[in-house]
Amino acid sequence: MNTTPLDIRELAELIDAVRDERITIEQIARLEDILRRHEDARRYYLRAMRLQGYLEQNAVRIPPVGQEPVVAEVPLIRPLTRPLRTVPRRRLPRWIAAAAAFAACLIVAGWWAGLLDREGPPQQARGPQQQSVALSPAWKIGPTGTADFSIIDETVVQLDRGELYVASVGNGPTPNLLVRTPGGDVSASGTQFLVGYHRPTVQSKGKQPMFKPLTRVLVLTGVVTLANAMGSVQGTGGDLLAAEDGSAPTKQVVQANSRFAFDLYRQLAKENQGKNLFFSPYSVSGALAMTAEGARGKTADEMGKVLCFPATARRVGNDAQRIPWETALMHTGISSINKQLMGDRDPAEDMATRARIVELRKELEAVKANMAQLKADRKWQEFSAARNKEREIAAKLHTAASLVDQYEIRVANALWGEKTYPFKKEFIETVHEHYDTGGVFPVDFRNAFDAARLEINGWVEEQTNERIKDIIPQGALDDTTRLVLTNAIYFKGEWTVPFKAEQTEDRDFTLAGGKTVKTAIMHAGNLEVGRYAAFNADGTQFNTPQKIRRGQNTGLYPGKDGFAAVELPYKGDDLSMVVIAPNSPGGLAALEANLTSKKVSGWVEQLAKRKVHVFLPKFKMETDYTLGDSNSPATLQAMGMVRAFNDPRNPATGADFSGMTTSTNPMDRLYISQVLHKAFVEVNEKGTEAAAATAVAMMAVRSAPITVPFTPTFSADRPFLFLIRDKATGSVLFLGRMTQPES
Repeated sequence: MNTTPLDIRELAELIDAVRDERITIEQIARLEDILRRHEDARRYYLRAMRLQGYLEQNAVRIPPVGQEPVVAEVPLIRPLTRPLRTVPRRRLPRWIAAAAAFAACLIVAGWWAGLLDREGPPQQARGPQQQSVALSPAWKIGPTGTADFSIIDETVVQLDRGELYVASVGNGPTPNLLVRTPGGDVSASGTQFLVGYHRPTVQSKGKQPMFKPLTRVLVLTGVVTLANAMGSVQGTGGDLLAAEDGSAPTKQVVQANSRFAFDLYRQLAKENQGKNLFFSPYSVSGALAMTAEGARGKTADEMGKVLCFPATARRVGNDAQRIPWETALMHTGISSINKQLMGDRDPAEDMATRARIVELRKELEAVKANMAQLKADRKWQEFSAARNKEREIAAKLHTAASLVDQYEIRVANALWGEKTYPFKKEFIETVHEHYDTGGVFPVDFRNAFDAARLEINGWVEEQTNERIKDIIPQGALDDTTRLVLTNAIYFKGEWTVPFKAEQTEDRDFTLAGGKTVKTAIMHAGNLEVGRYAAFNADGTQFNTPQKIRRGQNTGLYPGKDGFAAVELPYKGDDLSMVVIAPNSPGGLAALEANLTSKKVSGWVEQLAKRKVHVFLPKFKMETDYTLGDSNSPATLQAMGMVRAFNDPRNPATGADFSGMTTSTNPMDRLYISQVLHKAFVEVNEKGTEAAAATAVAMMAVRSAPITVPFTPTFSADRPFLFLIRDKATGSVLFLGRMTQPES
């Protein structure tokens, strides 16, 4: 196993040398050596080459050894006119390796270049006109096609049309770079990214453009910010940022996932009226995005629309009807979020943090003992200083404890295909590259469908540590099954500050119809780590007072048709649960009727950190749904994803997954037979001792003021909605409602 650390900067510079169309023999040898020895380098290399907008090249001409010049010259690029073929995974001669680097990269280049302004004949790439200002040597920029840009200052570039590849170079400090476009400003330091400003293509008379003029940024490495007068958004490697004229910038993949989440919620709510709901829209959309990679024509169009793929992901060109979406950018965004969610911590760092926790607990106990003695001796000045010391140590302990034993999240998804079907290698490799737990698994549905069912169930159990069992029930498959999509997800998180078990009591939970049932409801008084806000019936924020007069009992909460929301963080502060409860037991239906991702995002943004009394039921949910079925239309078909489940032998209405298979035999055409989803969540009091120490901090006695601080109470003792979200990206990972608690 290779132990030499990977120098990512060296790898990036070698890729840049390939991109600049001049690469030395020594550089080719070095690049080949790095790719042979480092799996991470191969992944980075493939992603960079696919994302950076290359066209096919002729073979690189390498002079014989010892002959000058030592630089390998590359002929001018020419458009690709035939389908790409994946290069076999074997050690290639050096000249083939350099040429293959270009041949593997058209897929995203077609998307970016295809959306350039097509008014007028094709033009040559235009760079900065002759001027005295030069770009900082710490940055390198270049057009990927037709582009109008100029250098305003050594760290300021004006892009009026087209697309630029931007990369920081060198090992020294990198000054901030600003790329101005008509749709927004892009700022970065120490990164690689693609930035483009595009106008809509010319449409037939009477038709609206497919999209508004827009600025978009595909972040390859580092951190990039896109801002305009409407707002700003920050992205990291793999993120696609976009800003249409007149709109605030957004992360396109996150926005698509969130829109799909609430579309799916509304449909499931209709199909399961009055019942509890819990599912993972993030898992479902990721698994369906894998399937969409192989979809073509109207099948692909329907899938993209239901999954809420952004208009900026639409292809434009001669093949746009056959391949309507650039699924590569969706895969990249989902893959990036996956890595953030399930990235492993450094064991050494984890051990050091645990040791620090032990030290802090000893310090805290010593300070508490000293405080008790000072109080007994009535040394109030020293007691006050010790109390401040206690709070300081408790805060450090709380921070350290939140970094270890964080949430547990496990996702399992895969595509299972009849083993006699010839799947395209390109499809399998794309799925494998972006979804570490995904792929196409060959099984014998024709002759042993029940054995295949057991194999799929066993795989899911293994992926979820036996948390999810029997995702496919007996009788669900038969010898006509050709493709099954499975996804399973398990989540369990610990609160940053726990609920105390002794404060959990059986209390009344009022159902939508007014009936009450007893259920275990947890209570946390004066919770300081949460965020809270109340809202009027129309969704506008209610002005919750900070202080009130003694005895005041009006103006504290919105009217009976209003609602309130609280955010409770999990340890690590990466994920949180947002609970939204209407003021009246029957108010959830009205809230659901107008529920959209945009509204929920707006409510979450208005949550403010303040003390709040929280009442929340303990609950455990295990749910399973048939989201799609070729024999009986289900949830996804009702949402508009119809053709994917239809008999593919009928070209007028049938499924088209020709992007998955090499066969042209009509009897070999694929379709989805079922989409099955199963999820598990448990919410209880479990927390950490460190967090409890923060909650018991003492307060000094004060004289009664005219006004007193107001601490609102959030009671989820009636049907409520809840979601678990990634705070960094805003992605909705889980979504559900509680209408029938355990009695």
